[in-house]
Amino acid sequence: GRKMSTTVEKLRKAVTYERHDDDLSLYFSSIEALLKISNSFLEGGSDIVKLFPASVAGPSMIKAVKAPFPQINIMPTGGVSLENLDQWFAAGAVCVGAGGNLVGPGETGDYDQVTENAKKYIQKLNEIRHQ
Repeated sequence: GRKMSTTVEKLRKAVTYERHDDDLSLYFSSIEALLKISNSFLEGGSDIVKLFPASVAGPSMIKAVKAPFPQINIMPTGGVSLENLDQWFAAGAVCVGAGGNLVGPGETGDYDQVTENAKKYIQKLNEIRHQ
């Protein structure tokens, strides 16, 4: 609604530039990233924003984005594993994308291992949901 549009407008105005020697550089690059995320969700009509590569951003990125925009649904992809699945959901992920860690063995024809991996992901997700 109008309140969200006002927030996005304020963020746009907050993106400022400062001069360093002869280079013009973005002063608040994190605000620019936040604007791209908010534009995708709020103005672009997306239901979920994909955070890729999630391994670079880390779960703290989700917390940082959801602080000013709690209604944004974020799906980390690229770096999600059984070992960190709980961290992504604790940070506020609405869902995750699991690629190589889940289906990687299928590249060599080991579909039984893909099935086992899927079972482990389902078990871990059920544990997270019932904490």
